[in-house]
Amino acid sequence: MGNVSAKMIPRVLLWKKEHGSIYCSKIAENEYFFRALSRNEYLTIFGMQGKSSHDIGDIVLKMCLLHPEFDEETFNAKLAGEVDSLLQCIISTSGFSETDRLIEDIEKERGSLGTLENQIIILICKAFPHLKLSDINNFTYEELMRHLAISEAILEVKLNIEKPAAHKEGTIDFDAENKDVDPTLRQRNLKTPRG
Repeated sequence: MGNVSAKMIPRVLLWKKEHGSIYCSKIAENEYFFRALSRNEYLTIFGMQGKSSHDIGDIVLKMCLLHPEFDEETFNAKLAGEVDSLLQCIISTSGFSETDRLIEDIEKERGSLGTLENQIIILICKAFPHLKLSDINNFTYEELMRHLAISEAILEVKLNIEKPAAHKEGTIDFDAENKDVDPTLRQRNLKTPRG
């Protein structure tokens, strides 16, 4: 989200609680906070295209723009490119219109399932199917650990947690390290000048 002014942080937290993901875009020196369209909103709004006298862009801005609040008169006075860029940003962030992006996003999310954090969430979801992802995201650290421990007991499994390899301290013997990589290094005279 970039640099957000301190006065905006409480509002952003409230919006996140209400809408989930919140986005910020700076266009022509103006900072805009918005949420993405839901699938149902996207289908409804763009299904009305051509059947309504209302400007679809204005409808999207009224629904999704969180700050500054959408005012038709104010936005009509802005440069056309600024409003169009903001609208494209909201539609693009919503993601439903781009098949290639959808495929990339699915693969990205599938790849993130292996992280420890996501494994914890998956385990809790299995043990507590009534909990929504938003419920789990609102847990404190202590609540998350307690639910994880209870989940392991309910499901009779234990989450396998592997620590990343420790960073070696001290000097590195490059010759010894490289011999494992390239056995021919043993036969080379590394002190011979290049020139």
